[in-house]
Amino acid sequence: ALVLAKATTIVAAPLSGGPLYPVAGALFGAGPAILYLFLGDLLGGTVAFFVARRFGRGLVERILAKSNAGFLDKALDLMGTVKGFFVARVCFVALPEAVAYGAGLTKLPYLPFAAIYSVIGLAPAAVLAWLGDAAISTGSGWMVGLGLVGGGVAAGAGALLFAKLADRGAAPAAPANPDGE
Repeated sequence: ALVLAKATTIVAAPLSGGPLYPVAGALFGAGPAILYLFLGDLLGGTVAFFVARRFGRGLVERILAKSNAGFLDKALDLMGTVKGFFVARVCFVALPEAVAYGAGLTKLPYLPFAAIYSVIGLAPAAVLAWLGDAAISTGSGWMVGLGLVGGGVAAGAGALLFAKLADRGAAPAAPANPDGE
């Protein structure tokens, strides 16, 4: 049930899976929770990847405001390579659904997507599952709140970093000589 719930939070993008991480740690202990969350993230990411691949950009454009179309072009250009997808996954570690749908719109092969997507996703899963487990063990829930706030700050910082990298990567190449010839 946890694996399917976690997968659903990625496929149904407006749903937030953040609270599931510490809850899973509290219910199952850190080790099993990390495994279940890993499987749910990989299943949901895989479905989102192939939904985007099948239904295309129109689906993503309906989700995003028209004013974000330029950013979407830059983000997809960056995410179309293994290195660029790695950067996007790190920058958007708190938004796995965004990178899964985005990668599905590129020519990035599935296997590099799945490897990067799942390995980078282990870090927040491990930290938040451990915090949920520790909250139950110690009887102190403040650690879970601190972890969720930290995740929110990380998400904002990652989005800003990605926007800067996407802008830099999309800049036109300078002419070979100053006269533009």
